Amino acid sequence: MPRGGLDVDKYLERIAFDGPINHDVDTIERLQVAHLSTVPFENLHVFHRRGVRTDVAWSVPKIVERRLG
Repeated sequence: MPRGGLDVDKYLERIAFDGPINHDVDTIERLQVAHLSTVPFENLHVFHRRGVRTDVAWSVPKIVERRLG
């Protein structure tokens, strides 16, 4: 379900997160571990001098749809 330009379900699928979503520290920790375990660090845009953005409109397609880091 899209929320603020982000399809949360697609993101959770991308990071292989299938646990309950609660508003607590345990959930944040599990989300961080899932993200860090499935989304590789990459700096190819920096290396090729293409620039890097951090806004949702650029980051979500890169991570979720193109499956890059």
